[in-house]
Amino acid sequence: MNKHVSNYIAITKALAKENNVVVKFGQGKRVNCDGKRTNGYFDSNVLITAAGKPIEEWIGTFVHESSHMDQYIEDSKYWKAATDENYTLLEEFLAGDDASISPELFAAVDTIVELEADCERRTYKKIQEHNLPIKLDDYARRGNSYLYFHKVMLLEKKWYVTAPYEIKKIFNQMPTTIGAPSSYRMNKVKVDLELFKGCFRK
Repeated sequence: MNKHVSNYIAITKALAKENNVVVKFGQGKRVNCDGKRTNGYFDSNVLITAAGKPIEEWIGTFVHESSHMDQYIEDSKYWKAATDENYTLLEEFLAGDDASISPELFAAVDTIVELEADCERRTYKKIQEHNLPIKLDDYARRGNSYLYFHKVMLLEKKWYVTAPYEIKKIFNQMPTTIGAPSSYRMNKVKVDLELFKGCFRK
């Protein structure tokens, strides 16, 4: 394993232990999270990453989830704003056949996307500071495709089947810098729905 990667994992594990967080690595290509298959997650006492792929494919996820852990430890304003109620409102919207976009839903998604944007910026900085083997331009494109997808999700009323950053056509058109969290609010972001159509196909 790359020495910079092993050092970063050791630093993260030590910080997690200090804050009663368990760090786990799944052996498959995805891990289970609330009935969904995902690359990893952090939920205030567990940080888990699917590590059943080449390290260059999962280390970015690990760093991203560790940045969520930082938000939690610091009790950052973005962490506090993205409450369980906001996630519940979004989940109910996605599950409802006759769901409509309300001002409350817009506000809820804004808190979620700002949390993620702050996390992406933290992760980008960590990649630089720890000399991790991740291309910064590629990481920014990946992050932006995920952040912009939140607007697509609202307009299409469904979550992706294939992640936007796994679709080359989307990935290649994304910016190579990550903006301020507020720049990803729903009333500021414009998306090309046709570009993201592939997200809803396997």
